[in-house]
Amino acid sequence: MKLLEFLRERQWTPITGYLLYVSALTAGYYYNLTFVQLGLTDLGTQQIGMSPGDVSIVMAILALLTLVAAVASGVSMDRRGWSTDLYVKFRLLFLVVLVQLLLTIAAPHVSTVEQFALWVFVCSTALGVGIPVTFSFMLDFVPVRDRGYVAAIVAGLSFFVAALYPLEWRIDEFSFVMSVMMVPAVLVLAVLSVRRFRFVDRLASQHERDAFGTGRFCRPIPVRTSSFAFWGPVLLMFGVFFIDSLGFLRLIETPLYIYTS
Repeated sequence: MKLLEFLRERQWTPITGYLLYVSALTAGYYYNLTFVQLGLTDLGTQQIGMSPGDVSIVMAILALLTLVAAVASGVSMDRRGWSTDLYVKFRLLFLVVLVQLLLTIAAPHVSTVEQFALWVFVCSTALGVGIPVTFSFMLDFVPVRDRGYVAAIVAGLSFFVAALYPLEWRIDEFSFVMSVMMVPAVLVLAVLSVRRFRFVDRLASQHERDAFGTGRFCRPIPVRTSSFAFWGPVLLMFGVFFIDSLGFLRLIETPLYIYTS
């Protein structure tokens, strides 16, 4: 692993990049596994009184709106050049986390289907903007050689905490825990959004080192949207996320698995 070389040479800037990426992606993944998948189900069925089928429809709408928002924001970031500016991405992430914090605090007070629909719309927009921002941190912070390892660590940590954390699966419980976790992140991102730091400048330029490689879509010959080189990774990523989300939902609905875990 390239990380071991950085540790031996005491190169703290790239090491901090690893920590930033793992922290940001693990927190986001954990938020979606627990608060979104479990908390909103409890909110819809227990607090508002919707049927499980209706809640599933709302969740599907949230996923589709998030998809649209992610594609739109990703294309916009690319065309405006924001993808290559780490400070801009920190500002976008600050806005995303701030909106999610407000939504998380407000969630237990949602009491009607109309309020639930509005909450889902705002949440999906924020999640959609956050997806291209956080995923692109991989190019900024993680060398090519270690990207598979780091992605595995993110997924493993997220599922481990989500499956074992002793938390009641109620919207008010999730809201309290998530709010406490998100406040420090909002404060740190707020500082990074308004000031320039020499340390962040070093992080922003390290992608130019040979170990970080060239992005698939940053090469002289562009990848066509209609090509297999584009849709192959898209379909693979869809399959991975669909299977792990479905697997987690099936796991939590089987008490035996939860008790034995």
